[in-house]
Amino acid sequence: NNLRMANGPKVGVYNDDGTAELYVDCLCNMLSERSYTAVKLSADDVESGEWTKTYEGIVFPGGRDIPYHEKLQGRGNKHIRSFVEKGGWYLGFGAGGYYGSSKIAFCVGEPTMEIVADRELAFFPGLAIGPRYKGFRYSADTGERAVSISKPASLPADCEDSRGMIVFFDGGSYFSSTENDRPDNCTSLWEYDSKYDQATLTAVVGCRIGSGRAVLGGVHPAVGATDLEKDEWKYYEDHHRLNHRKSVIDILRKHDSDRKVVLDDIFAFLERK
Repeated sequence: NNLRMANGPKVGVYNDDGTAELYVDCLCNMLSERSYTAVKLSADDVESGEWTKTYEGIVFPGGRDIPYHEKLQGRGNKHIRSFVEKGGWYLGFGAGGYYGSSKIAFCVGEPTMEIVADRELAFFPGLAIGPRYKGFRYSADTGERAVSISKPASLPADCEDSRGMIVFFDGGSYFSSTENDRPDNCTSLWEYDSKYDQATLTAVVGCRIGSGRAVLGGVHPAVGATDLEKDEWKYYEDHHRLNHRKSVIDILRKHDSDRKVVLDDIFAFLERK
């Protein structure tokens, strides 16, 4: 069933080669909770362009970004970019965050995993560099973490809840531009709390694109403890992996309201015209 909930404005959720089922399901549920109608879109659907006439936004989940590029380069990406420029919005977490940047630097120096490549959407005109935290391996889950992010000190905070929010992370990026090339249309919405070589790194970036908006995130605030618990059956044969997953779940459960604060902030940016 490609349709979730039948009332609110339609938002597409990309669901094709490279997308991870866990992230697709979490994003569909999150959108439904926010009174959107979540519709899963294949690469063919995106390339048709039909969705651009009636949809309010499009979401790209975590997974692997190379298959996204292989299927959507050219026509599909032109539809997405034009849709946003004309007033729609794009939201990408994990692979979807990498995909919305103009350049990716992933696992540099690791020959079997390294990706250094340009991407066409280029909502963020800088680099998506990752993983932000070490340990990531495809299908090994060693990179899963509960990480802390905060609103940048330079931004006015609506409440104390904007500091030290705990969210799920698995191989995502930080978003980097040079001092001389800071894009005026992009704002760091959330930063990783742990320093990296004394630097504060952007975890979630918001971009104003023509009449529309895009948000790219290296974290997965749509994923909660209960979502990861449903996924646990994969690990019953591997106690080490199961214990690692359980430790992440325990932390996320204690801080479940945090991810909702982050999502509220992201949608406040996306929905602002």
